[in-house]
Amino acid sequence: MLHPQVLDLQSNSLMGQLPQELCPPGSQLEMVQVRNNLLTGPLEPLTRCTELTQLDVSGNTFTQGLTGDGVQC
Repeated sequence: MLHPQVLDLQSNSLMGQLPQELCPPGSQLEMVQVRNNLLTGPLEPLTRCTELTQLDVSGNTFTQGLTGDGVQC
């Protein structure tokens, strides 16, 4: 199974919510760039991205931020 480290989907006119399966167990996703899309809903799927060090979700209309150990947005 592939374990990408970078997800760069910025400025693609994507609509909808982040999938719950974005970071399955064993995920090595370190960077998520989804800025300037039409994404909505919660950012909760990102809480399972334990290796995440860079995140840009600006330019979307998410309904809630992230909270957790050392993270608050």
